[in-house]
Amino acid sequence: MLAVSWKVIQASPFKHIVTTTGNQIKSMRFKTFFTFTVTVLLSMIAYASLPPTSSHAGSPPPIRRGTSTPTDMPEATKAAETPPPTHTVRAGESIISIAIRYGVTVDALVKTNRLTSADFIRIGQKLTIPDRPTSTPTPTPAPSATLTSLPTATPMGRRTHTVRAGESIISIAIRYGVTVADLIRANGLTNFDFIRIGQELIIPDSPTSTPTPTPTPTPLGRRTHRVRAGETLISVATRYDVSVDALMTANKLLDPGLIRVGQELIIPDETSPTATPESPPPSGHRENSLFLCQANAAVFPLDLPADPIQVDISDGRLYLLADGDLFGIDLGAMDEARKNKENTAPAFENLTPPGRKVDRYTIRELVYLTVEPESGDLLLLDKSNDIYRYAPEGETGEWRMEFAAAPIPGQYPDPQYLALQSVDRDLYVLDADLSRVWRFSPGDALPKTDLSTGRLLTAMDMVFPPAGAEDDTLIALNRSGHLLKFIHGRPVLGFGEEADLGDDGWPAQVFALGNSIVVADGQSRSLLGVDLDSGHVTWTVGLRFADMQRLRNAAIHQGTLYALAGPNLYVADLNQDGLDENGNIACPPVTYDDTYYFDGQDVQALMPDYKLPFPGAELPPRPRSYPGARRLYRYGMHQGVDLYSSDVAGLGIGSHILAIADGTVIRADTDYVEMTPAEFEAVMRRTEEEHRTPPDLTDKLRGQQVHVQHENGVQSWYAHLSGIPAGIVAGETVEQGDPVGYVGVSGTSSGAYGMSDGAHLHFEVWINGRYLGQGLSIYETMRLWRAVFEP
Repeated sequence: MLAVSWKVIQASPFKHIVTTTGNQIKSMRFKTFFTFTVTVLLSMIAYASLPPTSSHAGSPPPIRRGTSTPTDMPEATKAAETPPPTHTVRAGESIISIAIRYGVTVDALVKTNRLTSADFIRIGQKLTIPDRPTSTPTPTPAPSATLTSLPTATPMGRRTHTVRAGESIISIAIRYGVTVADLIRANGLTNFDFIRIGQELIIPDSPTSTPTPTPTPTPLGRRTHRVRAGETLISVATRYDVSVDALMTANKLLDPGLIRVGQELIIPDETSPTATPESPPPSGHRENSLFLCQANAAVFPLDLPADPIQVDISDGRLYLLADGDLFGIDLGAMDEARKNKENTAPAFENLTPPGRKVDRYTIRELVYLTVEPESGDLLLLDKSNDIYRYAPEGETGEWRMEFAAAPIPGQYPDPQYLALQSVDRDLYVLDADLSRVWRFSPGDALPKTDLSTGRLLTAMDMVFPPAGAEDDTLIALNRSGHLLKFIHGRPVLGFGEEADLGDDGWPAQVFALGNSIVVADGQSRSLLGVDLDSGHVTWTVGLRFADMQRLRNAAIHQGTLYALAGPNLYVADLNQDGLDENGNIACPPVTYDDTYYFDGQDVQALMPDYKLPFPGAELPPRPRSYPGARRLYRYGMHQGVDLYSSDVAGLGIGSHILAIADGTVIRADTDYVEMTPAEFEAVMRRTEEEHRTPPDLTDKLRGQQVHVQHENGVQSWYAHLSGIPAGIVAGETVEQGDPVGYVGVSGTSSGAYGMSDGAHLHFEVWINGRYLGQGLSIYETMRLWRAVFEP
């Protein structure tokens, strides 16, 4: 019967919910939606497990091998039971679909098979099917013979619903807060797949409370959200700390998988037992504001190979990350330059080891640094997922590998580290793609999951408050500019609402300072001090320098601010009130420079009206598909953008790839020969032995390629091709939109083994020999790409 019910599910409108929202659960672990999904599944299973020709009321649960049996079953029969059944995973199956098929919970299936994640199972994997929990059946009257004798709601005062186009039995059950099984019983339905437009359904009473009409949210003061490209109902619910069900109810949505770009959603008020009690913000809390400008701060242009992206301080030294390298200088030298009002900063020392080698490991591109409080050592994240330690001792300091990147058994896709913090000598790394925080303890070769929640899906930075805060408190900042607070792994709802940067913000960083959490907003060029307990903004620091680029990163040490924006370092003493002798703000508003820069150049001016290389394509929302993402299978890093069929309809093997702008072909691999399996395995062995992807192998693993030279030093590279159109040869000119190649898998394991799995459109943008995103964080890289292709 369960097998039959799964076929019914596949043929029903519920299939869309399983495939759409199930994929979201894969990447988000969104607790509220998971609870909603399991509730619906259990309702369906309960109904589908009942005999089709008898009343559902009082029917005993079906007996299946491995489950408990009725009390009158002979003990000898129980003892003779065979081992638990198993299931071999097939293409297209998920942990949820298998749980549905066998009538068990996802949690039980995960625990029985000791899976590290409910998301990732592989084709061919054998899963043990756990017992389905049953209870001792309560004697009930014998079931009647037909479904039509099911009890129904009395006509007097009953609620009804007239079916409209696009509705399903499940969407109607969700709307009225009743179970699918109760809705079926109330209407004597024989198959919950088939309801028709115009059909009138009886809405049964909710078993938990007397149903009352859902109040329409009042427009006065209500919060709304306009759906943007790449957003889902789950991601919107995550951002505003409300449940999917509440969001659907407030907006009268029928299907959680169907929202459209530009749609305005009402954000309902929703309370939670874990939420911090609301209290009004202190009146005048914005009075604790300080503005910095030329009158009370110093600006130091930096002589570095690229704009710095991060600053931190340890043991009397100031450290910067720029162009993937670590630079340092004594604070005393900076203080002296500030006192003397010098126009440029003293020279920073490049502390990256010679040849970028640390033992047998090669530093590719350092992208994040933090200080270990106990030792004062720096911990540095490489884009390859390697984590290094730098001990600032002696004249040159000491480098060593702290945690070498390595695949985690049973974990796919691999983690994508974005930020790291050190607490009690444990190291914590943020992985938004897998919606979790990983923890490394001393001596560990592989990390363990410390926190897993869908709320981290769009997180970009995190911090653990200093000693004195409540134990196990984590603060994360997401790319929508919203603060997330967790205590013992549980979210504190409503925290930091005042600090939400909104659609116009540019969230750049979060760090701790005393009892404050400091949020750096690149767009307003300001720091917001958020009280750790109340979540209220208690102070702000604004930088007002004409033509200042977006604020990127900041550190505060002994009352002095060090902030990075563009090529400049801004330094100021915060122990001032920011007022002149007349009590006026000494720093008037200025006009900022909102240009999107890369390598000192305006990318929108360099690449005007460029288009993505596939019709109807949009840039993907996930960091792992952008330049700078790790590629752990080859111990390397990505330098382009990947688009899959899940990103754009119609993309597959042989799809046309279009030139992103006018230009001249400078490379076309028309005589390309695919690697053999043996050649591919040799490449993989070499990358593992060297713990990196050497440049020659990086090119080989791109497969068949076409490169096009555009104006202003811009090049576009198209890789993993399955073929090249006739006439695309070196020296030929192409116009924007001309086919330059066909989507394929060349250069990948699928190409070597003659398969088509993983086909995607891979293309790269290079500007004067640097890939677009080189030296930048993944999130800043994502912003640059959107500025060019989705302005």
